[in-house]
Amino acid sequence: MPGSKASSWSPTRHRALTNVDADLGAFDNADYGAAIMDAMASCMGKSGKYVQFVGALTAETHLAWVKGAYEKGASPPTPV
Repeated sequence: MPGSKASSWSPTRHRALTNVDADLGAFDNADYGAAIMDAMASCMGKSGKYVQFVGALTAETHLAWVKGAYEKGASPPTPV
């Protein structure tokens, strides 16, 4: 429609988006991933075994959370 604005919600900032006036994201994926890892470590008393997995290797948002946690130095539980 003439005069309409187009927006998207793109948590991983897809480069393929075109003709978009605003690309919105609710939060920083790296910060969110670090917060998840810190919370998990706290719940586990900072020790124990854990595994991180994503639904698929194409799950870009989930992969960004895992990568962000490591890059931001989140405190994963120490293996027992």
